[in-house]
Amino acid sequence: MEGKGSFKIEDWDAPIYIGAEELRHALAHMQLENKVIQGYRLLDYSDVQLPEWIDPDDEIMIPIFAALSSPLIILFTDGTRLELYMQDQSVFRISVNRIPPDMIREEVTYNTLDRLFARTLGRSIVFIEVQMTEDFPDIATGYVEQFKKYTEYIDSVLFCLDSGDALELYSWGKNGEVDLLDENGKITMIGMNEFLK
Repeated sequence: MEGKGSFKIEDWDAPIYIGAEELRHALAHMQLENKVIQGYRLLDYSDVQLPEWIDPDDEIMIPIFAALSSPLIILFTDGTRLELYMQDQSVFRISVNRIPPDMIREEVTYNTLDRLFARTLGRSIVFIEVQMTEDFPDIATGYVEQFKKYTEYIDSVLFCLDSGDALELYSWGKNGEVDLLDENGKITMIGMNEFLK
């Protein structure tokens, strides 16, 4: 799916990581610890698939997650833009300030993500954890030869925050997903009335 401009996902020159150690090394090199989250963005063609509900009642609670059809862009207060996407099982892409700013959506999408993940705004990253699995990533068929070098594979990446919450990024089919987990590893909830403010 193409954006309003000429930028497509294929144009994104972010490195591809399928080995956990390589990904851990790259994340450590980025020195993301202590950076404070300012907001979230997506590419201009992206749609955010949010939790579904039947009746937008003020009392209803919805889980804090979003399915992604493009890289998630996390804005930090120091001007850093972290661009990350797990578009295939065990295939993680990440970069810093590589996506052209004019290809980043600035309208409805960011309001939605910022409202949904509001409890993370102003919070800083304490540490990052690469979660592993021994399940062979059958879905990511284009990387079978590379996967043969490993016995463990990337399951998800946790960005642990100073609040005790964690952003978890992983793949779901051919799309990415980001969940907000509490300190017990359970998905957090938000009231509809708070989300619709």
